[in-house]
Amino acid sequence: MGAAASTAPVHANSSLHNGDTGIFISNGAAADLVDNLVTDNKNNGIVFQDANGVADSNRCVRNAGAGIQISGAASKPEVRRNDCNSNLWYGIVAFRGAAGVIELNLCELNGAIGIYVADPETKPRIAGNIFRKQNKDAQLVVGGGAAPQIAEEDKAYLQIITEGASTSPAAEGKMEPKVAKSKTRSVESAPSSTPAANPAKPRGPAGLVPFFIPAERTPPPRPRKPAETKE
Repeated sequence: MGAAASTAPVHANSSLHNGDTGIFISNGAAADLVDNLVTDNKNNGIVFQDANGVADSNRCVRNAGAGIQISGAASKPEVRRNDCNSNLWYGIVAFRGAAGVIELNLCELNGAIGIYVADPETKPRIAGNIFRKQNKDAQLVVGGGAAPQIAEEDKAYLQIITEGASTSPAAEGKMEPKVAKSKTRSVESAPSSTPAANPAKPRGPAGLVPFFIPAERTPPPRPRKPAETKE
């Protein structure tokens, strides 16, 4: 789908047990994702990569990455009222300059963080999200120079990481992109005639653990509490 095309509706579908991401929107495309069940996928549940649209009232659970991932400066989706729980890493993660809205989502029981925002120029609006049950490491984390607009009710859950200038992948080796399985639902524009450069292998600053998943979909590293110093 070209960047000028109308928003593609994806309503009340199931995207389960895929070998990669459940629903992937990229390259300037837009999609209206409403009331979908996106669960038990081998990567993320829903991805907006330099893409837009709406993710509303989807159930994104038990995925091997994040429930919903938003990346790239061209990404400004509206992510509202989604159930993002019990994912291996994050409920919702936004990085690499993404913006848009993250509101009224239920993010709990994830293996790392409920909502994680990282990298300079990443500035979504965050408001009214629910963290009733604890995520393993933290509820809402901002790091790497990100500057989201956070509503007062969400600030009660906020933790800020100040280590390193950025949590984006550092230049160290290369990582071949992983081809999504044919069952993965994908909405994207026509590919560019110039292939994108292969991104670098992720490496986090001191105190952070890198999280390896396919190239171009690599989220910021998972924060880790510093080890206690023995006397």
